[in-house]
Amino acid sequence: MKGASGGNWSELKLVNVLVSLDTNKNRILVYSQVIQLFEIIEYQSIEENDTDIVYSFTCKDNNGDDCTLSIITRKKQVNRKQLYINYDDRIIVYNIFNL
Repeated sequence: MKGASGGNWSELKLVNVLVSLDTNKNRILVYSQVIQLFEIIEYQSIEENDTDIVYSFTCKDNNGDDCTLSIITRKKQVNRKQLYINYDDRIIVYNIFNL
């Protein structure tokens, strides 16, 4: 599979992780095998178009690396939600299901 920038995508894997957005503490936690902690540096403006609503956050991860986290609602896909973790050299994507 090819990514938008021409890079290869890894195979999709089914994982169950808990994602917590804590605006009081300005952080996002992803409880995967290794807990991923993202400190929110900046809340970006909400972007909306015909197909998506995008909430983005400029963050630093637990290694101090810069990244952007985006929670995207796919309006034409029964409001399916996804979490994108964008680094300069890679992107991690999680599908979000409400409990």
